[in-house]
Amino acid sequence: MKILSVPGNLLLLGEYAVLEEGGMGLAFAVEPRVRVESEAASRLTIESRFGSERVAWSREPELREPRLERSRGKEPGLIRAVVASCEEEVCLPSLRILVDASRFYDSQGHKVGLGSSAASAVGIAAALLEGASIDRLPERLFAVALRAHRAFQQGRGSGYDVAASAYGGIGLFTGGRSPSFRAASLPWLPPFRLVRASSPVRTPDAIGRYLDWKGHNEGMASRFVEESNLLVQSFVTARSWSEARPALLEAKRLGLWLGDAIGVSAALDLTGQGLLSKALGAGNELAAVWQWEAESPAIEAATAVLSERGLTWKE
Repeated sequence: MKILSVPGNLLLLGEYAVLEEGGMGLAFAVEPRVRVESEAASRLTIESRFGSERVAWSREPELREPRLERSRGKEPGLIRAVVASCEEEVCLPSLRILVDASRFYDSQGHKVGLGSSAASAVGIAAALLEGASIDRLPERLFAVALRAHRAFQQGRGSGYDVAASAYGGIGLFTGGRSPSFRAASLPWLPPFRLVRASSPVRTPDAIGRYLDWKGHNEGMASRFVEESNLLVQSFVTARSWSEARPALLEAKRLGLWLGDAIGVSAALDLTGQGLLSKALGAGNELAAVWQWEAESPAIEAATAVLSERGLTWKE
C-alpha cells in the first residue's frame, strides 16, 4: 500500500483577478490534509469520504465496450474528471484508492472553505499516475490535476488552489491558460486566524457572476485586475508587516468594491476593535483575522497552519 497526503489551500490576495491571463494572487498551502491510500486491485475503484457523505466509483477492466462503470453515494463528478484527465496521459492501472477529506468539514458536515476538492483532485491524480509508473514530476501532476479540477468546475477555475495544494508553501500565482506558481517568502507575516464569517459560497456561481459583470464592464474589469496586481506585488515585495499592511487594506477595499459590483458580498460581520480582517477567496465565507493590537478581544477560531510541503508520500 502507498499513502500520500495533500494540504488544503487558501487565497489571501487576488480573488477573481487570478481568473484572468496574467492576474496575480497570493496563495497558501494550509493544514489539514487529504489522506489518500492506494493499492493494487482487480479493477479500478475510487472511494472518497467528504464529511458525512461517501462516494464510491468503480470501473471494470476493459473486457468489453462500453466500459461498465458503477457509482453510489454523492455524484462522483470530481472522480470522473480526474480519471478522464489522467487517461489523456496514461493507461490507467487497476487500483483501489481510498480518499479521506473528512477533516475539511465541520461537525455539521459543512465545508470549512479550505479547498477540499482541489486537494482531492491532486491526491487522486497522484495515486493514478504513480500506479501507472509515471515519474513524480510536480509540474506534470499539477497540469493533470488542474485540467481535471477545471472540468469539474465547468471550466471556470483559476487553479491557484490546485497549485498551492500540489506545491505547498506560499506562492505567487499567475493565472491564465497555463498558470504558474512561484514560491514566495514572507517571514514577517504574523500568524492569523481563520473565521467562518458567513454561509458557504459556491465558487462556480461567484465566478459566473464576475464573468457576467465583466462582460458588461470590460474597462472596469481591466482596471480592477491592474490595481489588484499592483497590490499583490506590493505585498509580496514588502520587507515588513508594517510595510505590507497598507497593501492588504487596499486589497480589502478593492474586494469589497468588487463584491458589491457583482453581487457576491465580501463584507465581514466581525465585532471587536483593533482587528484587521479580510475575506478570502470568493465572497465572505471565510476570513483571515489578525489580532494586531494588544487590547483586541480574542477571536474564537483556529490559527491558520501553513503547510511548507505540498503533496507528500509515505511509502
